[in-house]
Amino acid sequence: MIPKNLSFQIKNVFSSLEPNIIFMHIPKTGGTSVDASLRKVYGKNKSYKIDSILTSKAAKKVNHKDLNNINKFKIRESLLLCEIAKETKYISGHFHFNQAIWEAYRDQYSWITVLRDPVKRYISQYFFDAHKPKDHARVKLNFEQFVDSERGKLRGQNYINYFGNFSRQDSTDFSTRLEVAKENFDKFSLVAFLDDLDTFKNDLQAKFNLTVKIPHKNKNPVSKPKIDESVIKKIEKICEYDLMLYAYAKEKF
Repeated sequence: MIPKNLSFQIKNVFSSLEPNIIFMHIPKTGGTSVDASLRKVYGKNKSYKIDSILTSKAAKKVNHKDLNNINKFKIRESLLLCEIAKETKYISGHFHFNQAIWEAYRDQYSWITVLRDPVKRYISQYFFDAHKPKDHARVKLNFEQFVDSERGKLRGQNYINYFGNFSRQDSTDFSTRLEVAKENFDKFSLVAFLDDLDTFKNDLQAKFNLTVKIPHKNKNPVSKPKIDESVIKKIEKICEYDLMLYAYAKEKF
């Protein structure tokens, strides 16, 4: 029979072997399911999920009072740094990739993410936001109106903004954002694709010795919306640079 103190020591040794991972969760890519499975593996004491709703509310409250122009992603970035300083083993959230953070902690943390076809992601996020019961990020326009709106046009650059660390309102042209995003993309240890999560699970096992069971979370209230081909063409144009980055990701991973 193993003594209790020795059993505790053995448990701590195996616990310390778990890799330190930062999961950059891009909305409506299947990341909620992946995040839930990984946080289950790490447990509450060794994982931290940055709350996107609370950080958005905080930024909106301060900006509404005209106290400062605080970007919600900067708040999330600060929380990310705090958790890294605490040596939290698994950290997730809707934050951008920051090259300076990666450079400072590249030997301690591996960055991972999940991608989805940009057009499908765009459509999924609209219907998810349109059916939200509360005001946070809710869309009140119908689909075609949204696609033609300024907000709808800004929604199509999520990938180049997340990987390139650009705000939607940034003046940097999309071609430059794409090149920066590609350079940063190469710093990720693992990239998953929603249409092939079995490969992702195998890669997690092979690279990090992590075994996960991925449930289906955050199901969309409209699973197969009927959309006119002309509208799809508009979305493809809006997502043009995200589609280029997605093709680059597919080729690399």
